[in-house]
Amino acid sequence: NESNFRIDEINIDSTLPKFKIACQNFLHSAASDKHPSVLFFDDIQCMDQGSKGLLEIFLQDSETRNFRLISLYRDEKLGSISPPFQSQNGTTVVYISLENLNLKSITVISSPQLQLNPKNSNALGKLIAWKTLGNSFYIQQFLTTLDRDRMKFHDEQFLSWVYDTHKTKKRTLVSDSVTELLSCKIRRLGFQTRTILKIASLIGYFFPANIVIELAIGEFNKLKKNGKSLIIPAQSLRLSLEMAVIKGFLERKKEQYQFSHDKIQSAFQSLISKRSREKLHLKIGRKFLCQTSKSSKYQTAIHLNRASAIHLERKGNLPDYIMKDGAALAKINLDAAKYCESKSAFFHSLNLLQRGLEYLN
Repeated sequence: NESNFRIDEINIDSTLPKFKIACQNFLHSAASDKHPSVLFFDDIQCMDQGSKGLLEIFLQDSETRNFRLISLYRDEKLGSISPPFQSQNGTTVVYISLENLNLKSITVISSPQLQLNPKNSNALGKLIAWKTLGNSFYIQQFLTTLDRDRMKFHDEQFLSWVYDTHKTKKRTLVSDSVTELLSCKIRRLGFQTRTILKIASLIGYFFPANIVIELAIGEFNKLKKNGKSLIIPAQSLRLSLEMAVIKGFLERKKEQYQFSHDKIQSAFQSLISKRSREKLHLKIGRKFLCQTSKSSKYQTAIHLNRASAIHLERKGNLPDYIMKDGAALAKINLDAAKYCESKSAFFHSLNLLQRGLEYLN
């Protein structure tokens, strides 16, 4: 009988230990001599404390055999924090530092892939190393740029592709910064696609399509064409998001999108002035404030806090809306802190509580 069906509220204090034991038992049964198990995690510098604690239990479990954990993290994102995991209880943690590619590696990788003759491979390798600093992501972007701008031709004598390195160096010499490679690619996008992705970059690495489309419609309505507001249909903006997927800037996840790389997100953010960022974060925060999901409370607090921080940095004082509604913003941060606590994200919860107290003061 559906009317009698209900789900009891879960007590996290009593349920969490049971969940950890269940995970351990699952790992014991899944990992065997014939079927070793490997878990892979990327960007664990963003991992919350609850998830990290669960992985540490796996590493400390003396009964676990035939199991390997592989994880990636970025040194620059950790700052002064110690590495995520330490060797303990007989478990050996091995750290492998992955540096940017050197000239030899770039040449070895690019030559057979591009069918270059020996004369051009070393010269092009030096150019790639200079322009990208050996960053594998930027190497891909750089080679795509060369192909798009048709800076190569086929040598019939050597039956290989040849690049005019002098022309290539001259055409692509726009900045010593590797981020300029992405910025140049972004400028080639249409105004509509570029605008909606700039807004999306401030929402986050993942973003819901409906939120960014609603915000973009509002931004376009402020623009004037022949004395009239610029009206862009929602369907046209959705097509712009799909075009960004085709061009490799985004990946689609059902009704959500994500940037294909955090460097791409950062490149779009760099095109927005601080004043515009403050206004957009304020609009994004207010948009999430109208949502009913629990996660929207966190998003609301994050964006309103960012807007106030940018204003404080720009003008040295808090904006008027905080001076008038400090108590309301403190309550928003309190709700967001409770949400983070429910997800065991205690560090974020503490930061939100501290920000809320600042608004009350």
